[in-house]
Amino acid sequence: MTGCDFCDFSRPGRYKLHRSCEMYNGGPCDVCTNLEDLDSKILASKAALELLVEQHRRLRTQANKKHDRITRLLPAEIISSIFTFCMPEIPPAEDGALRTIGKDKLATRFVLSAVCRDWRSIALSTPQLWCLIVISLETSNLAEHFSASRELIARSGRLPLSIDIFSDVLSEKPDPEDMDGFYSLIQLINEQASRWHILELEIPTPFFSRFSGVCGPIHRLRRFRLHPISVDSKTFKFGMCDGKLEPEELRVQNVRLKAVDISWNWVTYAHLTQFRIDECFEFLRRTPRLEECFFEAIWGRNEKNLEFPIGPNVLHSQLQCLSVSSPQINLLFDNITVPALQILDCRKLYEIPADAILSLLGRSGCILEKLLLTAAYDFEATDLIALLEKIPSIQGLQLYTKGLRASSPDTLFEHLASTSVWKQGCSGNNFLPELKNLCYVHFESREPFSWSLIPDIFGPISCSGESHRRPLESIDLQIDYSPKHGHIDKVPLSRILTVLDAGMCISITASGSGKEIDYIDVSAKYHGIERKRPM
Repeated sequence: MTGCDFCDFSRPGRYKLHRSCEMYNGGPCDVCTNLEDLDSKILASKAALELLVEQHRRLRTQANKKHDRITRLLPAEIISSIFTFCMPEIPPAEDGALRTIGKDKLATRFVLSAVCRDWRSIALSTPQLWCLIVISLETSNLAEHFSASRELIARSGRLPLSIDIFSDVLSEKPDPEDMDGFYSLIQLINEQASRWHILELEIPTPFFSRFSGVCGPIHRLRRFRLHPISVDSKTFKFGMCDGKLEPEELRVQNVRLKAVDISWNWVTYAHLTQFRIDECFEFLRRTPRLEECFFEAIWGRNEKNLEFPIGPNVLHSQLQCLSVSSPQINLLFDNITVPALQILDCRKLYEIPADAILSLLGRSGCILEKLLLTAAYDFEATDLIALLEKIPSIQGLQLYTKGLRASSPDTLFEHLASTSVWKQGCSGNNFLPELKNLCYVHFESREPFSWSLIPDIFGPISCSGESHRRPLESIDLQIDYSPKHGHIDKVPLSRILTVLDAGMCISITASGSGKEIDYIDVSAKYHGIERKRPM
């Protein structure tokens, strides 16, 4: 809006009369003359002030250079390397999507570039800072996401890109007015297909077809995550129009195996959710390099819906880690052979599939090193001991119990304590003779631990020449914190501290009030015992 002629602040002459003063023989009066002189002085002062402000800014820049030891003593290449160490690490595939890094950590690169001119120049010329792109599809700030993503891509040079596109609040059927904006953003990502390093997609189903229009060749991906929202399994398909994605790490949820057109040959890690049991077998057939696999929420056997054969027995010679959380575990274990298996995870089950586990291990002839189990509410400790007796190669054992009916682990602990030492030449008949690490999670139970058994599990600190002690190095106990459980009694606490002083590791963590409590520390303070800390 334009101001009036008399008080127009946007043009020289702050006080301008409607008419020129011609009071004295066609010229201005003395008052108007003084006003014009003062106005000129104000403008001159303003210009001088702006010059001083600019000089001040330049001096501040010089002061930053003078006092910044980093830029003064180190070359830009070293500072650039330091900046890259400030960025968060890419989380492993089993820990979730890139967005789990958090906004604060992702903002590190912007903080570094806002310190001073030199830091900004170095940060903007360090492409490693700008290779991570996390996009939330929200209509309220779509234009901002597009602009920010384009700027990040430009700053990242030609380095590989790690991209996570997801939707938390976006409608499954977006308004047509917003579709063009979404497609423009997806096309921006498509144009960088040759640079995809990690690609994670958790978006409404209609957008996946747009990722087929790839511009340029696709290199092998480190990780690919596919999670359609509101998927129609009868119509959903995913694939590239020019070549196939070749992921090494794969996470797929809620789609049919035949609908995913990628190269399976290079997959070494996979986490599959809501697959049918026949698809699990077919997946194992297609992935000869697979080393680590998680099957979650497997659908049951339905003869009418089978698309792939369940038999004959699937032999997989590379699989080293297998995790299954599904009632279909018996059918799966009965139809696979995994001779290289080292880690078996059977958590999130209502019962311990002892027969299926022993059948799988016996048929595979593998040497199992780590076993993770969830003990059912009504499990018998003697049955668990009988299972473990038949797997003497275990070095790591993790047991999980949860629920008010969960049994106390005392029977298992007593057996471990009574078999902690054996005579030379008798290891073949001993219970878990290779066990190094024990983890026991005991939540929502009426019965606490018998603390006196914990140090006994390690056995005597020193053994005679004819005896051997189990090579147990650490015990990790996780419990609920409850005032009714009180503290560890003073006598067993002293024995636990003695074991710790001998170099063993005992961790007792209690969860309560939204935080974790070191139960040994709390008990030591309660009894007035000063706990020694390793140097």
